Amino acid sequence: NTYYVPDDVTYKDWKKQYVTDAIKVEDKKLYDKYKDILGKSAPSVEKFIEIKYNMDDWNQFKAYSSSVKSGELTALADFDLYQSTSREIDNKLVGIVTSNNITITGKSDHCIARVIGSVAQRRNGVQVDDILDALTNKESEIFPIKENKNGRSQKFRNKVLEVSVNPETGNIIQVNPVHSRKKEKS
Repeated sequence: NTYYVPDDVTYKDWKKQYVTDAIKVEDKKLYDKYKDILGKSAPSVEKFIEIKYNMDDWNQFKAYSSSVKSGELTALADFDLYQSTSREIDNKLVGIVTSNNITITGKSDHCIARVIGSVAQRRNGVQVDDILDALTNKESEIFPIKENKNGRSQKFRNKVLEVSVNPETGNIIQVNPVHSRKKEKS
């Protein structure tokens, strides 16, 4: 349809009246729910709609929001950081072969949050290059495979961090920084 806009209407006013009105009521309600969780780190409603209708982005956004809601991530770590961290993990780690011949095939959402770290949980993040080193360096300590209720896992530890991998699927489960223990006084 063609419609005419008065000369004195700013783009911001036009957008507010015509673009926002075109968004479905259900989408606005859902956006408000996520805005409550993410606060100032929430994307604009327009960006939210773009994310919602892209299945890969939407799944990541839900995982990111869940991590913020649980306190595993701070809302200061915005969705762009979450996505770029996920891409960095994929680019540097997926396809590599560990020092004990496990091919890395992917990572959990939990892994992404652990790489970034958490202010609320006082958990430092880690560098993806350090994960690569722990997985491929022959000097890294490799722990025996553990049987857990969620499946199997094997840990790789270097001086900086510890990485848990599912040895059957090649999926990185999580990463944790290694804390140096204080020497006991005698």
